[in-house]
Amino acid sequence: MTVDELVENFEFFDDWEDRYAYLMELGDTLPALADDVKVPA
Repeated sequence: MTVDELVENFEFFDDWEDRYAYLMELGDTLPALADDVKVPA
């Protein structure tokens, strides 16, 4: 997905809550973070 496509997808939503929900959906599609790059909280 290009930056332009991402912006276009976000512009589809009028409500910030819908944009936030879409952002969470995008995050669910990412691979898990490797253990060697994690830092303790």
